[in-house]
Amino acid sequence: LTLPQPETHKARSTRVNVAILRSGAVFNHKPETGWFSLDIRSLDAPVVASIEADVRRILQQVSAETGIALKMEEENITPGGQIPGALETPLVRWSYAAAAQIGSEGVLQNSGSANLNIAIANGTSAVGLGGERGGDRGFASEWASSDTMMRTAHLVSLIALGVGNDARPPALPGASGGK
Repeated sequence: LTLPQPETHKARSTRVNVAILRSGAVFNHKPETGWFSLDIRSLDAPVVASIEADVRRILQQVSAETGIALKMEEENITPGGQIPGALETPLVRWSYAAAAQIGSEGVLQNSGSANLNIAIANGTSAVGLGGERGGDRGFASEWASSDTMMRTAHLVSLIALGVGNDARPPALPGASGGK
């Protein structure tokens, strides 16, 4: 069972991931219920809609073949998006400069997968602070790094000072001048 969109829209950061599968109570019986999580991501909303339509069609086919009722329930929708010229905004330029000030190297890219997608999808510039948070990320044993958290707080304060002072933001590497 293959969906073509992740490969045909690879350049638009299209991803499909089944992270959790749950079904049945014993090995040799058809399950009465079951569910799976499906994480669909893309910079293009029409691609996500196309994948959702294909998944609904596949669920209908499997339901007809097995006699098991299947339905798709949307639980969380985080839109993707990009803002033209976002890499040249004062927020991005001050953030890059602030990262350099504390000895970090900023990464400039116009796409990613994070909660900042919500702001971007609504046309508001946003930056991801990134960085190491601790260890065992995503597990019950996850722990936080106090040093990293303090460094991030320092970074945020430098960004706020830069953006809030109405001065010309520094140019990005390879760019000419500020706005």
